[in-house]
Amino acid sequence: MRRRHGRGGDGLFKRRGIWTFYYPDSTKKIGYKQQSTGTRIYMEAQTFKKDSLRDFEEGKLPTSMAQWPLAEAGEAWIASRKNHVSDNTTRTDKERFRALSKNLGPSIKLSQITSQMIEAYQNKRFEQGAGPRTINIEVFNVLSQILRKSKLWGRISDDVKRLREPKKEIGQVLTEEQERKLFLTARKYSRWQVAYCASVLEATTASRGCEIKTLRLKSIDLTNETITIQREGTKIQAGARVVPLTPSGLEVIRELLERAEALGASDPNHFLLPAYPKAMGEPFDPMNHQKSWRSAWRSLTKEAGLKGLRGHDLRHHSATKLLEAGTPDQVVMDMAGWVNRDMLRHYSHIRMNSKRQAVKKLDLDYLGKQSKPEVFSSKKTA
Repeated sequence: MRRRHGRGGDGLFKRRGIWTFYYPDSTKKIGYKQQSTGTRIYMEAQTFKKDSLRDFEEGKLPTSMAQWPLAEAGEAWIASRKNHVSDNTTRTDKERFRALSKNLGPSIKLSQITSQMIEAYQNKRFEQGAGPRTINIEVFNVLSQILRKSKLWGRISDDVKRLREPKKEIGQVLTEEQERKLFLTARKYSRWQVAYCASVLEATTASRGCEIKTLRLKSIDLTNETITIQREGTKIQAGARVVPLTPSGLEVIRELLERAEALGASDPNHFLLPAYPKAMGEPFDPMNHQKSWRSAWRSLTKEAGLKGLRGHDLRHHSATKLLEAGTPDQVVMDMAGWVNRDMLRHYSHIRMNSKRQAVKKLDLDYLGKQSKPEVFSSKKTA
């Protein structure tokens, strides 16, 4: 088929009456890709090619990945992140992507995904019972990242809106009676040992669950009665810190050390909570840490009459107790691993409520029962 070429060797040629050109593409074996301008008008084709080549140089032109099915692109994206995120994050990525693949269709090409389809997906997931935050994570933390790799997100990002998320609530704070019931219940069965010890540490050190999971033997200092939250185990890079242990915290640390030693942990780099065997009959793996104690936690909180209580709530509970006791803000921030004062603002009303209750004891309530003296006007009567 005879091709009609543009003027001056500008690389434009007609294919089935439409001006077309080639541009470099390292993702293809032949090293270049054919691009249609979508127009029969030569001047418009020149402008289109100029803009396209500029987008290519800036890394904005869709790659050959744009023609991949969603299932294939999702698997490649998850695999590309494995060496940069934790196993738990990879597992969450797979769960989020599973919802996307099921509802959008695993065979749909990335280039076919439009803002209207994403809006329909958001509505469908909402009808399925997913919360706004979950849906936003699926769209903006997973799908958008996949589309960015193929240089497709920029063309629809302005038309995709986040769902409105409810304001974050402060974690549950237990009463003295609830706290007592929780820990006495958690101590009832040996199968709840890890959940019990971890919850005591969360409540007495204001540590995150992920920080307790990643404690290594070298992180424990029994002489100075402290634990060191390593940078690798904390949620944020600046969260590494040394935390003092209370007597009850020290007791459960000693219990976990004894358990770890019995399960084969001996090297300083071994984890305090060795990972469970992958198969029946195999030993625990101290080179990896336990992933979760969720089942035990759900069972014991249900028995304690605190169904729905999160382990993370104990971190909020401990921070609240510190603030109510008048602990300086900076001390609470250092202990909890906060790098700014934003989290403290969440607790400001708790501290104010505590102050209001306290000042009631200073009130001179008997004064309200006295009759007011007659007030005379300074103005002369006529």
